[in-house]
Amino acid sequence: MDLRTFAEKHRVKTRRDSCGEDIITGSRIPKDMPKRVEYACHVYDHGDGQRFGLLLLLKTKQQWTHAKKQLVASGFTIKQNAETEGTALFNPQDPAQVRLAFKLARINPKRVMSEAQRLALTKARAKLPQTLAPEAPLSQNTGEGQAA
Repeated sequence: MDLRTFAEKHRVKTRRDSCGEDIITGSRIPKDMPKRVEYACHVYDHGDGQRFGLLLLLKTKQQWTHAKKQLVASGFTIKQNAETEGTALFNPQDPAQVRLAFKLARINPKRVMSEAQRLALTKARAKLPQTLAPEAPLSQNTGEGQAA
């Protein structure tokens, strides 16, 4: 499974980093890093065709240690282990690992509307006043075509 197929399946967007690689970025971004796509926590394709990687950039040692314990308990393989950051490899076919990766990187899938929600929205829109719709043709509103 490639990263784009994975992203479509889980209703998330891919972005390109400065190297041109596709990544799925999360909203967890360290404040002391430059504002670039690759400096956010993200999921990337490890390149072996079977596993994806998760990059976590956290504020404290304690946060990384806690995250690392959760990752190892869920079956992730720790690839890089630094003081407050690291990478872990996971199986994109395992829903529990995907859920944990998204949670730790703060990746939020796009919500899907149910039929009940869609019906309620349609009813609410029908009740709105039709102020944006022109009541008369444009030529009458602008004064064009009127005899002087």
